[in-house]
Amino acid sequence: MLLKVLGCGEAFNAGARLHTSFLLEWDGFRMLLDCGPSVLVGLRRHGIDPMTVDAVVLSHLHGDHFGGLPFLDRFYHAFGRSRPLPVWGPPLLRERLDLALAAFFPGSSARSYELELHSYARSFSVGGLPCLALPVDHDELTHPHGLRIGPLGFSGDTRWTPALEELADGAAVFLCECGVAVPGRPKHCSLEELRLHRQRLRCERLFLTHLGQDVLDLLPLSDFEVLEDGMEIQIF
Repeated sequence: MLLKVLGCGEAFNAGARLHTSFLLEWDGFRMLLDCGPSVLVGLRRHGIDPMTVDAVVLSHLHGDHFGGLPFLDRFYHAFGRSRPLPVWGPPLLRERLDLALAAFFPGSSARSYELELHSYARSFSVGGLPCLALPVDHDELTHPHGLRIGPLGFSGDTRWTPALEELADGAAVFLCECGVAVPGRPKHCSLEELRLHRQRLRCERLFLTHLGQDVLDLLPLSDFEVLEDGMEIQIF
């Protein structure tokens, strides 16, 4: 599995980072993990044809994590995608996507392809890999989940919660959000908390992502690896 960091920024693009979107590749299969509004920029910067994406999995329904899906959908229709695109996400995915499409591209409901929307259960499968979705502690209206995609764990957006321990346990790579330096910004992990709980995250490698400006101001960190837009990480 190869992880390509299309974007690892937070909602307001601190540090000029693109919104959160990761591309996972294994056995000839390509999957987007989250789909921020800048996803097409991220794909093009890597020289990746957006048409080659095979599936999408979304952690939650905040705009900086799923707001690229309407643009991806309209791109596929405009340029004639013919094969289906399966998308897994939390409850209300279909309703929120319909609202976003109606706002961004009114009257554009036709598709050249089939968009397959699935609400994931705790356990599901994508591209032959077992996946796990666990509720985490973020804005409840966005139905936030942390995800495990085979050997990769991802916190999604959340403040510290014991679910992170299960998502990280045995992972080759765990991506953990770190939205603030100290606790205070609601429903986001802080660098202070992650330092306190680091030994409880039993993964081989831990990368911080979704960094707020106060965390960026502290870089480089001596005790954590930090994602950057454009990075590529070999997982297995």
